[in-house]
Amino acid sequence: MNWTDHITVDANVCHGNACIKGTRIMVSVVLDNLAAGLSIEDILHSYPTLKRESVLAAISYAADLARERIVSMPTTELNMKSEKTTIQKLYKNLTSQKRFAFPEKGKPLNVPCTQGVYIIHKGNEVLHVGRTYDGKKGLHQRLCDHLYGASSLIVKHLNGVGKKLRKGHTYQYLEVKCDRQRALLEAYATGIECPEYLGLGKKKKRNSKGV
Repeated sequence: MNWTDHITVDANVCHGNACIKGTRIMVSVVLDNLAAGLSIEDILHSYPTLKRESVLAAISYAADLARERIVSMPTTELNMKSEKTTIQKLYKNLTSQKRFAFPEKGKPLNVPCTQGVYIIHKGNEVLHVGRTYDGKKGLHQRLCDHLYGASSLIVKHLNGVGKKLRKGHTYQYLEVKCDRQRALLEAYATGIECPEYLGLGKKKKRNSKGV
């Protein structure tokens, strides 16, 4: 028997414990009942949503563990769909945020020091989509880096002149605490918006003089 047809793991169900597929009945509950001396018929009577194959799958699952095999749980389609829905909602939230003009020289950039994802616009076009990593000043630091020329966006796309952002450019941002969600949101927004500038990670080739 292939127990993976009957057992699944979902982080949102029973704290991520292995459960009989389509139920909230943990595999450990089925095994505990068997260990207590209940027959398969007794268990099916107590848990009407279970089938004989479900109980046998729990036994097969336990046998794999007893053989000290690494038991790989299949990633459920539900988990993938749930995460995709979350990122889509975050993207909608991001693009609905207020756009702010970059401040004039001498005035502060009013952005929080939290982690998140941002979009820089040039007029009605998307110039760049970016995210924070683990810097202490988060969004504030990232946008300041752009404004003061300390980013590849400015160096490669605006000839190193960050102050160009002060004219005709705006930004919007969304605070996102989860590292994975920030990475996925940046990728998703980039794919949808097709920004003018992409940080491709390519280094400038040096000539024979090392320049």
